[in-house]
Amino acid sequence: MAKTESKGKAAGSALLPTVSPEKIVKGMTTIFQGFSIMFDGMAEQMQQMEGLAEQQISTESADKAADGQKEQADTAAGDSQMTEEELPFEAAPEDKKSTAAITVDDLLKVAAQKITMNRKNSPKIKALLTSYGCGAVSELPEDKREAFLNDLAQL
Repeated sequence: MAKTESKGKAAGSALLPTVSPEKIVKGMTTIFQGFSIMFDGMAEQMQQMEGLAEQQISTESADKAADGQKEQADTAAGDSQMTEEELPFEAAPEDKKSTAAITVDDLLKVAAQKITMNRKNSPKIKALLTSYGCGAVSELPEDKREAFLNDLAQL
């Protein structure tokens, strides 16, 4: 048997093709131009978000200022009229109504969560709505929403 010899290093491994530096520079330039375009777009979005944030802050500060002026006027008028029965830390009936304002969206979110957790809750929710005399959550009167929410929580 005759011995065969390999023809040097080239026989076992492939040689890498030569690439011109111009092609590398063009490729890198294209990549960095893409990054530049992407960052420009992100900068525009950030400026829009800053504008929205500034609007929200200015609206909130205007609301707080108006509330502060109203509160000062109420305090000045209320100090002279406060009796022993009326304590400053008791909530007015208007405050109770504002905190109890449950929206249809709130009810829909809770119902959706219940159905997502267990599909068998869907007919139970429909039966609950029927017991309140409604076919849909949007038809539920405001005065029954809190009770409905409590019943939903029991499922």
